[in-house]
Amino acid sequence: MARKDLGIHSTSSLQDIDIDGQTFTHISGNSNEAVVLFDPAIQSGIVRMDYLNAGGLVTVGVCEDRVRFVRNEGPDAKAQATIVQYNQGGALQHIGDAILGNYDYINKNDRVSLELNMDAEPHTLTFFKNDEEQPIYVTKIPAGVRFWAHVIEDGASFKIL
Repeated sequence: MARKDLGIHSTSSLQDIDIDGQTFTHISGNSNEAVVLFDPAIQSGIVRMDYLNAGGLVTVGVCEDRVRFVRNEGPDAKAQATIVQYNQGGALQHIGDAILGNYDYINKNDRVSLELNMDAEPHTLTFFKNDEEQPIYVTKIPAGVRFWAHVIEDGASFKIL
């Protein structure tokens, strides 16, 4: 399974984020939505992204590689066909209503992972909580996507593992 070197996409909404190595913390003293969008765009292979919820991680997912976020814009602002969301309560959303059935990751130190299979047809996205595969996965992933993570509250934090 290939894990590509990650960078932060230049259009991420980083005004409210402090970055310390692989740890990302909302620092602005407000409740602005902040989405960190990661490079590179993934177009082939099997790639896994692992997050540690250090407290307050709201949503993780993938989005089409053309999607951009601005300050105080959350993932709900984007067209559902361009984004896949796995929220802290365990709900998934992509092209339609939210689907319940995966475990939540609301506790500090919960690990949440996303595994893209861009070699499968159709492309798939599988979810894990603390290394346990979740029952609901998503198909029809766009041809090129980026991973992202979303925090809102001051002090909310996550780490890339």
